[in-house]
Amino acid sequence: MKTIFTTALMLCTFLMANAQIQLSTDDVYSLGTYQMAYDTSGAFNEGTPGANKTWDFSALKQHDKSTIRVVPYTDNGLGIDANMVELEGNDTLSYIKKTSTEVTVYYQTGPSSSDFESSKLFNFPAKYNDRMIDSVSSVTYFTGDDFGMPLIDSVRMTSKIKFDNKVDAWGSIKLPMGTFNSSRVKMDVYFDIAVAVKTGKLPYVNMPAFGQIDTSVSYTWFTNGKGRYLAQYYAQDKEMEFMVSSGLSSKSVASTKTGVIASNPFNNQMVINNSGNDGILLTIFDMNGKQIESKKVAGKTQATLETSAYNSGIYTIQYLNLTNHSVSFQKVIK
Repeated sequence: MKTIFTTALMLCTFLMANAQIQLSTDDVYSLGTYQMAYDTSGAFNEGTPGANKTWDFSALKQHDKSTIRVVPYTDNGLGIDANMVELEGNDTLSYIKKTSTEVTVYYQTGPSSSDFESSKLFNFPAKYNDRMIDSVSSVTYFTGDDFGMPLIDSVRMTSKIKFDNKVDAWGSIKLPMGTFNSSRVKMDVYFDIAVAVKTGKLPYVNMPAFGQIDTSVSYTWFTNGKGRYLAQYYAQDKEMEFMVSSGLSSKSVASTKTGVIASNPFNNQMVINNSGNDGILLTIFDMNGKQIESKKVAGKTQATLETSAYNSGIYTIQYLNLTNHSVSFQKVIK
């Protein structure tokens, strides 16, 4: 009887140490600041799919560090139905629409700041063997000069991307920052890009040499309460990205106006009036999504930018509040 009890106790302890978990949308994306690092030393053993696995990545080395911030998103002209934005420094990594049951990620599919398509990750809560298949398709037009072909009038790029996400394993993951019960998501991505060109009134002609058909595989480990993934292995690049520390926001910061506005339209100068108390970092993008300028403006101040060299057209200004990290946008025209 004592042997049976001891065996049962050991079994319970083992199962508790490697408990299967369900993932909520808050486990996948939450407002906060996350310190991440890369290990680029070579191939890693991602293991096989299945239940009650153990992944030992405790010896990972920090070859490169980055700070990722997930902050509220306020739409001011981009037309993206998102409520969160993922930033690394001044670069936007992704736009996210999160509810209690869904997470949708927006992907930029063309050169314009309005060229976005969306893909769903899962229906939540997500558990072992859950699967979500979604796709993104787009048609984008460029000039021949964009491709270094001045004799070509127009280049048409047709892109089809298919995402196949599956919670294919669960178990215990060991990282330099600790050991966690985890669910692993395998993502298979299929790319099919076709390019066609035309000159004058002639029809478009396919250019197979410029097309691309490719696949990629990544494995991502999540746990409860961290707000972002613990680790992600890019099988093709043989790189492992992993969390060093996380600081979730204690409360959701409301998406509010930044209190800053630029003169619109503008000519040879653009006047930035920041009537709010917080400093802001403004970043200006042209119609092709290229960053033109970046400048900090303190609270309760006004700044003037020299814009005589700007081409005529529509520009997008991103305002990042340096206190609460909220983001808003403004479209301006010269």
